[in-house]
Amino acid sequence: MRSLIKHAVVWYLSRFARAQLSKNRAEFIAVGGSSGKTSTASAIVTALSTTRRVKSGVGLNSDTGVPLAILGISMTGYGAAGWLRAMVLAPIRVLTRWEKYDAYVAEYGIDHPGDMARLLRIRVPDVAVLTNVALEHAGYFEGTLEEVMDQIAAEEFQLIDAVPQTGIAIACTDDPRVADRMKDVSARAVKVASHEGVDYELMRYRVSPEATEFDIFTHGVTYPVRLHQTLSRASCMSITLAAAAAHQSGVPMREALMAIAKSWHVPAGRGRVLRGREGRLLIDSSYNATPAAVSDALALLKDVAGSRRRVAILGDMRELGDHAPEAHRKLAHAVSGSADLAVLVGPAMVSYLKPELEDLGVEVRGFARAVDLMPELEGFLEAGDAVLIKGSQNTLFLERVTEELLEDRGDSEHLARRGSRWDDARAEAV
Repeated sequence: MRSLIKHAVVWYLSRFARAQLSKNRAEFIAVGGSSGKTSTASAIVTALSTTRRVKSGVGLNSDTGVPLAILGISMTGYGAAGWLRAMVLAPIRVLTRWEKYDAYVAEYGIDHPGDMARLLRIRVPDVAVLTNVALEHAGYFEGTLEEVMDQIAAEEFQLIDAVPQTGIAIACTDDPRVADRMKDVSARAVKVASHEGVDYELMRYRVSPEATEFDIFTHGVTYPVRLHQTLSRASCMSITLAAAAAHQSGVPMREALMAIAKSWHVPAGRGRVLRGREGRLLIDSSYNATPAAVSDALALLKDVAGSRRRVAILGDMRELGDHAPEAHRKLAHAVSGSADLAVLVGPAMVSYLKPELEDLGVEVRGFARAVDLMPELEGFLEAGDAVLIKGSQNTLFLERVTEELLEDRGDSEHLARRGSRWDDARAEAV
């Protein structure tokens, strides 16, 4: 019964979202993928805004979040009253909101089988961007690990396959699975990767605590990029995908990259570097965690730490179902190669990864919950440490750890999940 009600609400909101979109002949750009959607989508908005009026629903990627963003409805609560209010407001928004824009940028995220199909019923994009295909939300899919990966890939690829022949399909093809599938798309296929032979190549990535530099090679020209922020390789790929999308949509490449360098910042909780007490360097990647994203964050910790002691505070990767044990154990070598001290939070990390790290001789500490960790922080951290904080959001909320370590508490505005709703959720999680 609850599922039927949800599908009815999704259908209702989607209907009015389609009506709202029909009021503008705007280019519709949708960003999908297992990770990096918000970084990529926000960078696309920044690049397109140099020449066009852009509206976006960045950060809202579910089958309810996307139509709510299109309609401009903010939820005041997620109980029956909150949803009833949203349903009442939906037709009112269509009748009263007549803002003009040239492009709309959306995120299309999947948790369950069938999610992408529901999102595509809202709007098939003119331009689709696929960041990657990796293990995510595996608890909602069935089968062996390989079978689950095939199902996730099939779900994500619906976004690319749906683009009409007149549209543009852009994808990171570092993954052979993605590269093979891009051969069969009917739209104009645009390949982005960290190797030669593609339309946009990410080259010569270099990072420090002060800046990130890399090059993008396309159409015979090399474009140098320098940003005064610390970014992982995956974030640089997000920028490359965004620049490719803007370029394909008519923005000169140099202008797109200048806008990103000037105005774009990595979204909160996705690897933002902040100053900690006692000269510590904090890498706040506390928004969420998947195996690929954790490995990328660990690589960033190794790259920017220099002579500092490297500490990885890692929370459980949630929603992986029967594949959680294997996924957590597989992180062992990445952790051992990037961290001097591993601090693990959550039952999965403690049960599955901790024994593997102990066998590898890594110094490791384990805590069942973030609240158990908090009183112990200063006991094992040292002045000048480089500290990575990363974990899934469900009940962990490791942004609390980052906030506790900040030199300037005012920097908490740069953390993920701000506002009273999230304050209540953190209080309930204890």
